[in-house]
Amino acid sequence: MIRIWPRPDLRRAFAEWAVAQRPKVPTVSPSEFGVPDELVPAIPELLLQGARLDGQPYATPDPAPAPELPADPPTESAPDSGQEEQVLPAPTAEPAPPAAKQEDQPRAAPPVSRGRGARKAREGR
Repeated sequence: MIRIWPRPDLRRAFAEWAVAQRPKVPTVSPSEFGVPDELVPAIPELLLQGARLDGQPYATPDPAPAPELPADPPTESAPDSGQEEQVLPAPTAEPAPPAAKQEDQPRAAPPVSRGRGARKAREGR
């Protein structure tokens, strides 16, 4: 039996996986599961990220190495015609289109002062 402590934010998802197994995977403590050795390979990789297995941090298996590609394939060279090869300039990024001009919209009137000056003006002082 392997004792697994899932990452706290994955504990609920791990528990859902554990109870879906037949027989159910038992808990050893509120945050620890006792997974039978033969079920460990069946645990989804996502549920093991950040987990501890028998007290050791889970290490993600190395992905399969990418196949090595051969060096640049040989290119056919044109017969030497005595002319220099024409070099084209690198393409440049197209300028961004001008921003859409917003139509002139009427501006809202400035807020009316409600202070003492406004009251005095209304009262004619």
